[in-house]
Amino acid sequence: MVESDKPLIVVTGATGAQGGSAVKFCLKTEDKTARNLPYFLSPDLKSKGVEVVQADYDDFDSLLEGFKGADGAFLLTNFWDPTVFDEEREFITGKALVDAAKQSGVGHVVYSAIEQSLETLKAAHFDSKFRVNNYLIESGLNRTSIYTPCYFENFINNDPFKLRKDSDGSTVLAHWPLLWTDGPIPGYSADRNHTGRDIKIISEIFTPRQYVTYLKEFAPAGVEIKYKETSFEEFDALRNETGFMKEMHANRSDEEVAVAGSLYPERISLRDFVKNHIGELLPH
Repeated sequence: MVESDKPLIVVTGATGAQGGSAVKFCLKTEDKTARNLPYFLSPDLKSKGVEVVQADYDDFDSLLEGFKGADGAFLLTNFWDPTVFDEEREFITGKALVDAAKQSGVGHVVYSAIEQSLETLKAAHFDSKFRVNNYLIESGLNRTSIYTPCYFENFINNDPFKLRKDSDGSTVLAHWPLLWTDGPIPGYSADRNHTGRDIKIISEIFTPRQYVTYLKEFAPAGVEIKYKETSFEEFDALRNETGFMKEMHANRSDEEVAVAGSLYPERISLRDFVKNHIGELLPH
C-alpha cells in the first residue's frame, strides 16, 4: 500500500465514467490521493499515480485489504456488468462493499444511487441500487448519496444514443425511439456539509430537440443532420426496462441544477460538450 500524508480515497470502478471522473478529480486535487478497487488491473491508472488494488467482490477479505487505511470511498455498483446483471446480485455486491468499508473504518462513503422504480414500471437496476442505498443508510456510516442523470458521454459511447447514417450514407440520422422528442432529460458531464444527504447532480435539463439543435450548429459544413422525431404516444408505447420514462425524467427541478452548480462550478454545458466533441459524436 502507498503511504502518504494525504487523505486516501478508494474508488470502485475507476475505469468507467463515474469512477473515472472521481479519480480524475482526486488526481487534480492536491490534498487527496486515490486507490482504485477494480475487477481488473489498469496500467493506465497506475501510470498516473493511482494505487491499483486487485479485489474480488465475492472475496470479503480482499475488499477489507482494498479499504485498509482509507479515509473515504466512492462506491459504485454496476448492474450491467456481465457478472452481475441481476437485482439480487447487485445488492449483494453493494452490501459487501458497505460492510467492508464499515469494518475497515472508512470515514465517509459516497454512493452512486438511483431512485426506486415505479410500481407501474419495474426496473431491476433502479431497485437494486435503491436497496443498497437503504442498507448504507442503515449501516450508520457517514455517507452522501448522489443521484446521477444521463451522461453527455452517452451520446458518444452508448449505442442507443449514438447518431447513425441513413441507408445511403448521405445524411446523419438522429433517431431515438426511447427518447421523447420534447421530453426533459437531466444531464451532466462529469465536504462534510453534505454528510447524510441525498444529492441529485444535474448540469442542465435538456430535450433531444435541443441536442439536435446544437449538433446542427457545430456540424462541419456539408454535413446534413436529419431528426426523426418520436411523439409522446410512440415513446410511451416503448417504455421498458431501460427506465426512460416520462415520470422519472420530468421529476427534476431547477433547484437540483443549482445544487450541482454550487458543488462544481466548472461543470460543462451540453452546448459546450457538443462543441468540444462534435467529431466524436458524428458517425464515421
